[in-house]
Amino acid sequence: MTSRNSDEPPETTRPLPYDLAPYRIVVIASIDESIAVGSDSRQQVVNDLQRVLSGRLRPLASVEVRHSIPLTDVGLDGLEQIAATAFESNNEPEDRSHLPGKVIGLRLAHAGPRFAVKLREWDGTVQAAGPVWERSTLDRRLLPHVVATLLEEVFRPVGLVTQVEGSEVELLMRGGELHQPGEREFSLHEGDYLVPFLRYLDRDRNVRRIQPIPWTLLRTTSIDRGYVTCEVVSAFGSPLAGSRRRVELVAVRVQPMHAEMRLTIIPRGRPDSPLAGTRVDVLPRLPTDEDPVDEKETLLTDRSGTVVLSGDSLQPLRYIRVFSGKHLLAQVPMLPGVDPEMVLEVPDDSVRLRVEGELSQLEGDLIDVVARRAVLLASMRAAIKQNKPDQFESFDERLNALPDLDRFERRLRTIRLAALGALQEKGDRAAQRNIGRLCDRVLELVRHHLDSDPVRALREEMAELRKATQ
Repeated sequence: MTSRNSDEPPETTRPLPYDLAPYRIVVIASIDESIAVGSDSRQQVVNDLQRVLSGRLRPLASVEVRHSIPLTDVGLDGLEQIAATAFESNNEPEDRSHLPGKVIGLRLAHAGPRFAVKLREWDGTVQAAGPVWERSTLDRRLLPHVVATLLEEVFRPVGLVTQVEGSEVELLMRGGELHQPGEREFSLHEGDYLVPFLRYLDRDRNVRRIQPIPWTLLRTTSIDRGYVTCEVVSAFGSPLAGSRRRVELVAVRVQPMHAEMRLTIIPRGRPDSPLAGTRVDVLPRLPTDEDPVDEKETLLTDRSGTVVLSGDSLQPLRYIRVFSGKHLLAQVPMLPGVDPEMVLEVPDDSVRLRVEGELSQLEGDLIDVVARRAVLLASMRAAIKQNKPDQFESFDERLNALPDLDRFERRLRTIRLAALGALQEKGDRAAQRNIGRLCDRVLELVRHHLDSDPVRALREEMAELRKATQ
């Protein structure tokens, strides 16, 4: 047997491949005195949890159950703060995995005649907690098994995006090769949804910040052990495309747990002005020319700008379309029931509405001028036929008093510039283009109906008539 030279550097353990790396799970268990009285009794509950959870999660995860001070519902809500230090144990640094772990906040308490279990998962990869899940049992002896079953439902698999091609992405699931097919609910299934996150790293591969990609989901279409193919469902064209230096693209599974969700619609930059009385269409898929989607649900926001959306565990995906009149403000996919409440920011449509009102008034004035102009032009033609130059001059003076093309163009230019200036401050380029199209349409109408050629032709005809009679 050879001895190691003390001057030689210590051997480093190479990290496992991502699809062979098990999860590390720390369960922070708060056990109410009505469940176990005294330290020995609480330790027995901890030991039972450790035994059952380790058996259910092996080999996908290693589990460590720790007893905590009483973990109230407030403590579960603040699990992110507790989770940050959950792995700062007395383990040696070289024994720790290079991959983030998961923290489970667990509370066991009495609820009338039943034993209540409340559980919440925090994932270190995205550094975010899921919702609080609840179960109960009448038999105290079943508590560890109820916890294990609930953990299977709460558990959010994590995947690393390895390839993006158009609207299709490939994920490498953590511990994907450790799953036993058909035995557990920890793995993904076709039709499951994941939420993508961007992990920004520094030069030492430390996480600087983590950012979810808004209004974007990944729908699982096929599974081959640790490799999963997903379809991108997003409000944006290519949210995952493009090369990013020192950026990891990961995804975690989400699933609806609430029967309904309150969605509040607010204009961008004005959270204190929710959109009341706004039309919201809820559709199972996007409409096309061939499929207008007749099975849509149309809602109106209340005075607080809120609508209530029902969740559907069988077909969870819904497309939300928000309208201002006939103008589409936003179109986003979402899973109602994943969160109890959500806020959707839509473009501030106040400038467009003001412009439409001003253009409507301008078009009304244009109609009045065009009608009066038509009467005067007809009278001028009659004066020419009757050879009455004095009447022609009278009608011509009245015609000159009407607002002409130049005046309408100046008025339209003022409306356009004021709106574009307000939108430029907000940086809303899409609204600027829309305002430009609205003003161009009205300008075309003005130039068509106030064309000066008919007036010029009548005046020239009257001038020739006068020469002929001199």
